[in-house]
Amino acid sequence: MIDLIKEARNRIPAYTAYRELKNVGEITGLPVVSKSEMRHRFEKGINTNADMQDFQIPQWTSGSTGIPFNFYLDKSMLPMRIAVYRRLLRWVGKESSDYVVRLMPREHPGLEREGILFKCGGPKDIEENTNAIYDLLAGKLVVLQSRVSYLVCLAQCMERDKKSFRFKAIISYTEQLFPEVRAYLEKVFQCPVFNYYASNEITAIGQECEKHDGFHINSEWALVEVVDDFGRLIEDGRYGRIIVTSLWNHVMPFIRYEIGDIGYWVQHPCACGRTLPRIKIEGRKNDSFLLPNGKTGILGALMWPLISNINKVFQYQVVRYSPTRYEVRIVPTEVFKQEDKKLIEKRFQEYLGANVSIIVTIAKTIEETSGGKQRAFINLDPLH
Repeated sequence: MIDLIKEARNRIPAYTAYRELKNVGEITGLPVVSKSEMRHRFEKGINTNADMQDFQIPQWTSGSTGIPFNFYLDKSMLPMRIAVYRRLLRWVGKESSDYVVRLMPREHPGLEREGILFKCGGPKDIEENTNAIYDLLAGKLVVLQSRVSYLVCLAQCMERDKKSFRFKAIISYTEQLFPEVRAYLEKVFQCPVFNYYASNEITAIGQECEKHDGFHINSEWALVEVVDDFGRLIEDGRYGRIIVTSLWNHVMPFIRYEIGDIGYWVQHPCACGRTLPRIKIEGRKNDSFLLPNGKTGILGALMWPLISNINKVFQYQVVRYSPTRYEVRIVPTEVFKQEDKKLIEKRFQEYLGANVSIIVTIAKTIEETSGGKQRAFINLDPLH
């Protein structure tokens, strides 16, 4: 990592002011960089290594946090990227005879030969292509990887169509996996669900082991820090902002990059016996909001009326217009009833308070981001 930062100082304009590091621990003296700052640097052309243009892999974020931007990965990352992905597959129990099927909007660099890719742009694509997906899964023992919302949609379609297949494991990623959703997926797919911590910018940050007690960080791939609001390290298990440094991207280094998540280090050793450090992610940085009573609202608690009825809700989205005005948008499944709508509205009212206006809207579809993600929560009044 010291060599990476030294190279960035010498070859990339955005990093010329960084001081030289004598050891890894001194990285905490470098500034934390936000997603908006990285986008600004990219637009100005000051955060890429001009001597490595042949190694550039153009990528982009979908803008699910509200700040989409283009960036580059490094072709020299790919051998290690494959190794880290195969570690994930070993941990979920994949054997040589098992099939890996990935339901994703696009291919991830380096994984082109790692199983079968079925391209789909969102849950609606899953619903419209169920027969093709069923044909792909039939007669195989499958490790299935996809986004949480895609997996929920496929599970709902399988229940509707009374279909079952042989799954070795499910790998969920990108969107938050609530306990109730994990339980639902494991019931339908009849196999364990392993959550995977990744991002477009850094790729494979960490993954669950068979104990499902936090993400083991791929420490040879990325340096992860938990910091307070001033960028100072938090190491005692308290919540903080997640900061990540990619150790293999020399084309466009991400050094002390704020990925947008909130989490904490798990203090006790993992029962699996592995010694890679573990972290638990509690949601996105902007997933908390102010309740009318002055307390802080948490996304997981807000969404519980929907999550607890996941077999009846195809898609959902909550829009917070102000502290006292919310809209709950629902795309229902065939088993959704009028009394379910009333119950959901009642439970939202109980959490938010009696003086909050809540409108429950039944919709045909919910718009997704350009990357196929579903924005479950839109806060239009983040300052209040």
